[in-house]
Amino acid sequence: SLRRLRTELKLQQEFEEAPMQENESLLPHIGWANYNPINSVLSCFPIIATVRSYSVEWVKADLVAGITIGVFVIPQGMAYALLAGIPVQYGLYSSIYPSLIYSLLGTSRHMHIGPFALVSLMVGDTLESLGIEDEDEAAAAAVTMSMIIGLMLTAMAICRLGFIVTFLSDPVLEGFTVAASILICTSQIKHLLGLDISRGGFVETIIQIFANIQDTNICALVISILCIFALIVTKMYSQSQNLSIPIPIELIVTVVATMISGFGQLNERFGLPIVGEVPPG
Repeated sequence: SLRRLRTELKLQQEFEEAPMQENESLLPHIGWANYNPINSVLSCFPIIATVRSYSVEWVKADLVAGITIGVFVIPQGMAYALLAGIPVQYGLYSSIYPSLIYSLLGTSRHMHIGPFALVSLMVGDTLESLGIEDEDEAAAAAVTMSMIIGLMLTAMAICRLGFIVTFLSDPVLEGFTVAASILICTSQIKHLLGLDISRGGFVETIIQIFANIQDTNICALVISILCIFALIVTKMYSQSQNLSIPIPIELIVTVVATMISGFGQLNERFGLPIVGEVPPG
């Protein structure tokens, strides 16, 4: 099922935190009539207002949330780097620094900013369209792309163009989300089966998968099924028990699968595809 879209105000109301005022009108944010340079600069650092209104009662919940996100972004960042077609260490970098920067500049207390599947998929498709196959060149192109997009977003933030998103309807967002999830799931089937096929569109990927289905790596398939089963069962258990501290099953699965692969020499014995050595940053 699709996640419900929540605004910052709805999150504040649902979790009974300090109420946030509704925006009275979009016009004051668009025009320059009441422009105040000092307030404009301070508004770029919402952490100042957050610290002033911070309650000691939130420390425990924030600590749990921080640890949870910290252990989650490690396997997530590596997976998104592979999805984008760049070395895995760049996925780790892009998971750490955005969180630190957003803690200073972000306007939401409930969001974690970093790479996600759709952006990673779009970056990978762009690199493929440019004909870049070398990993180092792909990483350099991805960094350049990120810098250009960052400058564009900064210019939009300075011009207060955030109000544009209010004109996006729910059907558009939901349709975009569903289509993206289908593309992402399709792009990962080849990894679940251990197939070495080139990137392509939805139809092309499906055709290549069925054309090479006889080359499925049984070891990769078994490990994929076991990992997915562990993730689903643990998530269902955590939700049923309403645990205050969620089980970091993503990190546990990553560590256990890595140990089994390494000590069992699954790459040498069964040809299991592995990430290999991750160079230090």
